[in-house]
Amino acid sequence: MKTLAKLLYVEADEEITDLVDRLRDLSLEDEVTFVVPERARALQSAMSFRLLKRYADSYGKRVNLVSSDPRLQAMSLEAGVTAFPSLAAYDTGTEVHQPGLVDEAPAPGGVPSATVPAGAASGTRIAGGSGGVATLDRPREASVISAPPKKTPAASMPARPGPSFRSYRPYLIGAGALAIVALLVGILYLPSATATLSVSGTPVKADVTLLGAPGTAAGSGDHFATQAVHASQSQTMPGTATGQKQIDAQPSSGSVTFTYSCTFFCDNNAKSIAAGTSVSTGEGKQYLTQKAITVSSPKGSASVQVKAVQPGPSGNTEPHTITNVNNSRDFNLTVDNAQATTGGADPRTATVIQQSDIDGIRDVYAKDAVPQVTDQLTSKAQGLKLVMVGNGVQATVTADHKVGEEVSGFTVTIKVS
Repeated sequence: MKTLAKLLYVEADEEITDLVDRLRDLSLEDEVTFVVPERARALQSAMSFRLLKRYADSYGKRVNLVSSDPRLQAMSLEAGVTAFPSLAAYDTGTEVHQPGLVDEAPAPGGVPSATVPAGAASGTRIAGGSGGVATLDRPREASVISAPPKKTPAASMPARPGPSFRSYRPYLIGAGALAIVALLVGILYLPSATATLSVSGTPVKADVTLLGAPGTAAGSGDHFATQAVHASQSQTMPGTATGQKQIDAQPSSGSVTFTYSCTFFCDNNAKSIAAGTSVSTGEGKQYLTQKAITVSSPKGSASVQVKAVQPGPSGNTEPHTITNVNNSRDFNLTVDNAQATTGGADPRTATVIQQSDIDGIRDVYAKDAVPQVTDQLTSKAQGLKLVMVGNGVQATVTADHKVGEEVSGFTVTIKVS
């Protein structure tokens, strides 16, 4: 049984994908032979031959190669594709088993065989008699099919020998991925350092003291003339005490009179009453003298302030109730209170003035008064540079009661100048 083999002439600028497409289009062919010129771009790498072989197997076709290039023959044999060094060898069935060692059989009629160029006319048919071309191994009938015509560029560069860029694409993608991973690892894990550059310098400055005073002639050395301007506002305002102060229990106080009266066996020496001498009422309320006094003898009297020993309102007593001189053996010495003792009180919380009561009134008034006084000073300066003396415009306050005093209300006078 004869096998019909298609001859496909490969153009120099065709890619491996073009050959696969042409192979797929020949669905009725069992065997296809590619005639490859020397500079064919499609089959310049072992990867291209393996792809062509894989697709041919998947389509159920046998593929052959006709090329005089030993390098293409070697890659063809490595991929499992039958290689022929020339069309004459293909016609006689003389395969290449090792590149460069094949002796081609002479062409019929004594005409040397030659590889058909890539530009051979499409549709050329080679036949040997009515039954096709006979080979050493098998009868063969071959039809020649060239690549479909393509537009030739005005100035095309010859195809460079060697593997195509597509064959290296997986390797380039892998190398790019590895480079990105290495960059990320370097950013995350490689040590880093922060460098701080410090520039030292020497400041250049000079302090100049200028003195300004009213009436000073302008331009006289470091003196310059000034003009004093004044402005002020004042206001008297009431205030309310808000402070709280704990007041202890207060003892009652008053005055007593000591009297010395001696009739018999008396001396003329004055009698001393020490501070802290205890006197009391008939009910047992005790009081202490607040200072030392002297009473004339044989007859005399002297008064002194006393204060209740026990604080609180219980120490308040009526007139002529303090009549006992405690711990005294001189019966000529007596005591009496002509007035009631008062002032004894229980502990309580008192309302007193605190500093914030005064400052609050000052701040409220100064909020509007300070800008007003400043504007007045600026107006009086009449376009001259206004320089504030001291702390500038300030608000001062005086109160009619001191901080801590127990009052229900007070008055403050605020002055802004």
